[in-house]
Amino acid sequence: VYLYWGGKDALAVTEFDRALAPAIAFAKLSNAANIIGDWKKIPHPESLFELNYVQSVEVTGVTGSNDGLFTYTQPTGRNANNVATFGGQTVSNELLALLETTDVRRNLIFNSNTSTTGTAYNWTNKYSAVGGAYTDNVRVLRYSDVLLMKAEALANQALYPDAAALVVQLRTNRGASTAGVPTTSAIVDYIQDERRRELFFEGHRWFDLKRLGRTIPKPAQTALSGLVYTDYRVLAPIPTGEISLNPALPQNPNY
Repeated sequence: VYLYWGGKDALAVTEFDRALAPAIAFAKLSNAANIIGDWKKIPHPESLFELNYVQSVEVTGVTGSNDGLFTYTQPTGRNANNVATFGGQTVSNELLALLETTDVRRNLIFNSNTSTTGTAYNWTNKYSAVGGAYTDNVRVLRYSDVLLMKAEALANQALYPDAAALVVQLRTNRGASTAGVPTTSAIVDYIQDERRRELFFEGHRWFDLKRLGRTIPKPAQTALSGLVYTDYRVLAPIPTGEISLNPALPQNPNY
């Protein structure tokens, strides 16, 4: 919340330190040897906040398996369980290029076609149905996310070496090189790239770009131009029913 508000970075650092305090949080930073295995654990060892996805409850009814993250991030018929999915959320070539070959996070990405097409795409294995068919918990807030938010808050206060030290800590635990981590103002953009490398497919990138007022880029594979921050579509329309209930509530611009 403090990062969204802006100008509250010192307060943000205080709260991040409280969140990561061993006396409060059992979560800890995964090391390089455990990255892949930790994504197959319930809960994830880094989780500070995780939604428990109960298969007997969620994977039933009209939508059934459509509710699972596995369904949208795994290729149909070519995943580890060889089951049908609606997989359409693929990893862009640009994201893959951001990960060094030694970076173990790269091993969470695999290349495959589907059983219905011969074209191969990059897929993420962060959601591999470890809780049962189509079933994965939703990792809402992880230790590494808070660590990078703290680094951002430090960098916003021009404490560049302190911010860089946290990024170095994370990258060391990911098997990634640390020689190129800047200790100057360049760390500001580097942190956002690191958030992209660390938190891909966890639902943060869209909000990071919006709160920073940056263009929403599109992968080259889509042949689409990016969505500039001033485009009204950055905000979704308020549902008509909500406006009907409260006529004083203005609709978002251009809807």
